[in-house]
Amino acid sequence: MDKAPVSVVIIAKNEGKRIGDCVKAVSDWADQVLVIDDKSTDNTKHIAESLGAKVLVKEMINEGKHRNWAKDQAKMIGC
Repeated sequence: MDKAPVSVVIIAKNEGKRIGDCVKAVSDWADQVLVIDDKSTDNTKHIAESLGAKVLVKEMINEGKHRNWAKDQAKMIGC
């Protein structure tokens, strides 16, 4: 199955118990999986990367600005 030219952006912090299922659920069909990690102190980043997601670490100070920044990163990395 060909992957759709879609970027899925996941914003996460300390989601080590759930990030794997989340990345797996979209990686079968999405061309790009981008995890924006809010400086997790667990294994969120490692798990996401091990499943093929691109992970960028950025502290969330303002939710709206954080989401907009994440969206821009998906555009910059591109599909």
